[in-house]
Amino acid sequence: MNETLTDEKKWFASKGVWGGIVAVLAGILALFGFSVSPAEQANVVELASGLAASIGGAIAIWGRIVATKAIAGGGT
Repeated sequence: MNETLTDEKKWFASKGVWGGIVAVLAGILALFGFSVSPAEQANVVELASGLAASIGGAIAIWGRIVATKAIAGGGT
């Protein structure tokens, strides 16, 4: 598998970013005596990723609905 990172996405669509955020939060919670298992962390990452994608999609749809200009054809 020889893939390069040529495609782009928003930071909130990255499971890696969400995984990092959840890991940091789990570490902070551990300082206060709370325990978050790896399985619970994985569930939170899936939830956060799905929620972020849903919110992003809703914002895109809302933005198109309230837009005041047409989308250009993009062709020549």
